[in-house]
Amino acid sequence: MTAALLELADARLTYRRGLARFAALDGVSLSVARGECVGVIGESGSGKSSLARVIAGLAEGATGDLRLSGERVPIAPGARPREHCRRIQIVFQDPVGSLNPFLTIGAIIAEGMAIHGIGSRAERRERVAELLADVGLDPAMALRRPHELSGGQRQRIAIARALAVDPDLILLDEPTSALDLVVQAQILNLLLALQAARGLAYLFISHDLDVVRHLCHHVHVITGGQIVESGPTDDVFDSPRHPYTRGLIAAMPGATR
Repeated sequence: MTAALLELADARLTYRRGLARFAALDGVSLSVARGECVGVIGESGSGKSSLARVIAGLAEGATGDLRLSGERVPIAPGARPREHCRRIQIVFQDPVGSLNPFLTIGAIIAEGMAIHGIGSRAERRERVAELLADVGLDPAMALRRPHELSGGQRQRIAIARALAVDPDLILLDEPTSALDLVVQAQILNLLLALQAARGLAYLFISHDLDVVRHLCHHVHVITGGQIVESGPTDDVFDSPRHPYTRGLIAAMPGATR
């Protein structure tokens, strides 16, 4: 059995809405092995993105036990050592909102390397050119700014930025939902190629069940902040046990259930 790269146990996160309290996550546990792609599926508001933010160390007030290669990792924002931050990177749904519009593409990709003390300035420039080529873009784009690029190109930049610090795990939070179908397919093929070449692990968060089935080895079904079903992807899709899972699959285009 492959040892877990990431282990999360009993993750909890509560938001306030006025005087009310809302449990975004209620005791979520999962693991991701090296080189594995694990999917998390559910409807909007089910807790998927909150889960990504907790693992990335971006969620105030979150609790739970998070381990990376067996070593405990602080969950609270600002408490995580830089090395742990480097090893877990995130690609957000909206590449427009996640890229600084005032920086060049080269500066955006190099920023993480500078923070983590990776390479000299000249070495970082060279690395930026390599990363742009790795994600299928012209290295000359390093001099451009996000507003000059298409949505698909911006998402490739976000992926290159995540790769720049050589992470072990990339959290992919609906990375293709803002793109048209042709560009979605290109980005998914890119992610598969990068995973094969670099041995990356992915936690792939999506409401697109067809994409999850194509990409992921294991899948977790989440609703109301709780995981209600987990297993190998084909098992969950072919023989769903929980009524919520069956409803999701029945709603897929072309479903016969």
